[in-house]
Amino acid sequence: MGKRKHRKAESPEQAPQGDGAAPTEAVMPDQEEQEVALDPGTGESVDATEALAPEEPEQQEILRLQEQLEEANDRYLRLAAEFDNYRKRVAREQADARARAQGDVVRRLLEALDDLERVAGLEESDATVHDVVTGVHMVERKLQQELEVLGTERVAAEGEMFDPNFHEAIGAIPASEDADPGTIAAVVQRGYRLGTTLLRPARVLVYVAPDTHGADEASQEA
Repeated sequence: MGKRKHRKAESPEQAPQGDGAAPTEAVMPDQEEQEVALDPGTGESVDATEALAPEEPEQQEILRLQEQLEEANDRYLRLAAEFDNYRKRVAREQADARARAQGDVVRRLLEALDDLERVAGLEESDATVHDVVTGVHMVERKLQQELEVLGTERVAAEGEMFDPNFHEAIGAIPASEDADPGTIAAVVQRGYRLGTTLLRPARVLVYVAPDTHGADEASQEA
């Protein structure tokens, strides 16, 4: 029997090559070429088409934050304008209140000023000392009444205890048997306060204890 030569079956991938033709790589029919890119954050390979396309949720978040920023800026501008208007309105109201208060004080003093003008207008040849003194006392009473209506009080009177918070001592007088040291002997200038605010301290003379040491020396010399 003759010997039969067996040929190795050629696979479809090893098709006979032409003369000098370079071998080609077999490609699966259902395989598609994909572009590959590197993720800058992780360094892993990702689909290039996915890397180039922005993610929709991030864009929506950016737009939402921009809208919130614009709304906050608008609210700030409105509040700033309202506060500026409020500050100007309060300043005008305070100025008007001061003007009204000053006007009320002046109106209350006008009658006393009229009486003072009548006293000053007396003829020297016809006026007596009694007329002048009477007119001055009348003006003083009216002024004092108007000041009391406005809430003003006098500070200090003879016989009261000296209080450095309201009184200013400008001199001392030795106390007699009827006077207590530390009390007011005389009021040189009246003091006034408006409510709890001291407008002007009273200038007073104060009783002090007699100098007993000096009295003893005088008796010894006698």
